[in-house]
Amino acid sequence: SPKGIRSLIFENALPYITERANYYSTYLTGGTISIDISPTTATKTTGEIKERLSVSAKNSFGSDIYRGNSDGERRRVDCCILLSLQDLIGTRSNIIWNISIVDEIADALDATGIQNLIDLFRNIASNKSVYIISHSSDMKSFFYTSLTLVKEHGISRLEE
Repeated sequence: SPKGIRSLIFENALPYITERANYYSTYLTGGTISIDISPTTATKTTGEIKERLSVSAKNSFGSDIYRGNSDGERRRVDCCILLSLQDLIGTRSNIIWNISIVDEIADALDATGIQNLIDLFRNIASNKSVYIISHSSDMKSFFYTSLTLVKEHGISRLEE
């Protein structure tokens, strides 16, 4: 129910996640998309409130819902939420997290989206190490240091 334990847990964390997602959205969308995450959603047919995460991504250029945005815009929203979840996890630990690892985060982003993402990670890298895993060799050009792993016969090794 909307008053269940999951809603209670989500309600305590979602304001933080939403605030951080919007912080990242200023970098990745130029602030054109406002993100809201809710622990409940209304069903389309009856309007009944159900306990289910709901993501709203209001775009100043038209869309009021997540699915109404383009693939690239949705990918940027996904990146914002991913990074905000990393932040949340970092606040719940007794250890200081000084590393961020993301896997294929730039997929489906256009050139502007990738540049905004790189600029964001450069800002984040002032406080911690950032590792981006990508299958795109084009990503190497954005970084001072890169490692290339090669997989041969089921065994991965660093390329020299």
